[in-house]
Amino acid sequence: MVAGNLLDLKENLDFMAREYGKEIILVEVAHPRKENGEYGKTPTPFPQTLEGQKECLEEVNRLVLAAPNRLGKGIFWWEPAVPLRRGISSRGIFDDDGSVSPVISVFDKHTRGRAQKPQ
Repeated sequence: MVAGNLLDLKENLDFMAREYGKEIILVEVAHPRKENGEYGKTPTPFPQTLEGQKECLEEVNRLVLAAPNRLGKGIFWWEPAVPLRRGISSRGIFDDDGSVSPVISVFDKHTRGRAQKPQ
């Protein structure tokens, strides 16, 4: 959420839904799970922690799904499996030990029970 703030996002989603009337999927959503200086001195609306990463995704997804006329369909995470040794690895959904972080639960609650049954 460096390029703007949550109010900017909401206003943009509302505008797109009303102006274009097309389904909206927000792509390349990410928030760091730990501070590593990648945002410099730019404040972020959520702490750069595992819990902050989860809170950010929950709020961004909530805003997308709340777009007018039920046009908000969801989000795609930026790069869930970014290599751990890269400077931007804190944006991934795996911790330094390779374990999945709590942010995965945001996706879980929107996908459980939706798998198609074999015919």
